Amino acid sequence: MIVLDANILIRAILGRRVRQLIDTYAPQGVRFFAPDVAFADAEKYLPTLLKKRGKPHDLSGSLGYLRIIIEPVTPELSMRSTLRLYRWPRLSSPYELSLSRTAGNRLQLDS
Repeated sequence: MIVLDANILIRAILGRRVRQLIDTYAPQGVRFFAPDVAFADAEKYLPTLLKKRGKPHDLSGSLGYLRIIIEPVTPELSMRSTLRLYRWPRLSSPYELSLSRTAGNRLQLDS
């Protein structure tokens, strides 16, 4: 699960790499999420950025495509994530976080 903000959504429309990463990993089961405010911010700032770059201003196709792949952050999901953090009190300080890779190349928390 990866949560994206407005800056990443904008990069997915203006650039190639973010869109390529989303297109590569979404079919492999990686779930992408973004809050509604991230889409609203992208819609707000993209016309100005597109105008500066001399690109067409029609965002409906690009944002519509991203809305299909990127799931909305719901209050339930937000609450579940918050509760998960409370189960690990060591995460209250980012400097205490220690990660390592498992044999399957997954990240795990070191205790």
